[in-house]
Amino acid sequence: MGDTLKKVQPGDPLRIPAATFNTLIDVARDHLASRQNARRRPEMPLPPPGVILTIRNDSGSDRDRFEVLGLDEPVFPPEDNTADMSRGPVMSCIYPVDPDHLGAFVVLLEPIASGAIGRAMAQGAVYVQVQIYDLDKADRADITDGETGYLTATDSGSARILWYDGEETGTVWCVCLLGAGGGSGGSTDDSSGSFTAHYSMSRYFTEWPEETPAFWSLGGSLNSLIQIALDVRKCQYDLPTGNHPGCTLAKANQGFAGNCLASWAGDDDTWFDLGYTAHDADGDLIGQGVEAIPYFHIQARVTTSGSLELRTVNDGDSMLSCVIAGAVWRKSYPEAPGTIEFGAGGCHDDTTWGDGVWEPES
Repeated sequence: MGDTLKKVQPGDPLRIPAATFNTLIDVARDHLASRQNARRRPEMPLPPPGVILTIRNDSGSDRDRFEVLGLDEPVFPPEDNTADMSRGPVMSCIYPVDPDHLGAFVVLLEPIASGAIGRAMAQGAVYVQVQIYDLDKADRADITDGETGYLTATDSGSARILWYDGEETGTVWCVCLLGAGGGSGGSTDDSSGSFTAHYSMSRYFTEWPEETPAFWSLGGSLNSLIQIALDVRKCQYDLPTGNHPGCTLAKANQGFAGNCLASWAGDDDTWFDLGYTAHDADGDLIGQGVEAIPYFHIQARVTTSGSLELRTVNDGDSMLSCVIAGAVWRKSYPEAPGTIEFGAGGCHDDTTWGDGVWEPES
């Protein structure tokens, strides 16, 4: 078969073979189709390239594309100074843990067997599944503790949700912009949250657990000022029967302003008693303070990993069923602020502190 696209010379007779003519028609159709697509889809700037890391799957199991893993440490530490370092960092990735991997995770771009090397998105737009509990809080997401299959929508997640599939809650496909700010304990992200928890402690238990595990937490709470307002509403009965949750009427907390905590570096061992307002099942005020209901305490701590945690302590021998309603506001800073030093004499002498500002120990 000859060359169907052979050029002609000036003066040569013009004879267009069928194959040549059909090729020209195909090119013209492709050109028209591309112009129609251009009119149908307006020009949009290309998104910035994402940050793709080479990772090793150290989670202990094979992982599929779009699963989530927490960043751990380089496979080849700098002190090894091996030839492998010249190819760029390879990061070990493990099961995501709250709060260690808040804002420190990747989404896999390909299936990666256990112990194998592969590619993962650390920063940029990517498809990933997200557990959404409230459509009004479907703007940000972060890791789910111990879960690789999906992120969880939160008020202050490090990933921004650009789009999600559908208009109902549940685990849905989303387009998330990773590395969009927020998340970890060192961030300057401000946050708020609220909760309602039903507490019931009955003498039917063979052992009386004086202290409960943490029933609510908020990650990323280091170097923060935190305000906590609490209202406790007793149920109609203290047995695990009857009208629960009892008083459901909205009640003002009678002017009780709440609790203020300064977390800074955190403390795993210290729990603080929180003041709260208590109402009975009819909505009448019982009292205010750290023990508005006798022997019943609500406590808080901020761990060294940055998790604000709330728990209850009942050091009496009476039964209690109640609903705890709370609201939390947090103002975060990139580091603990210094304290202005003023006064005269003794430890307040300017010569003691030099610049007049005391810096807390790290």
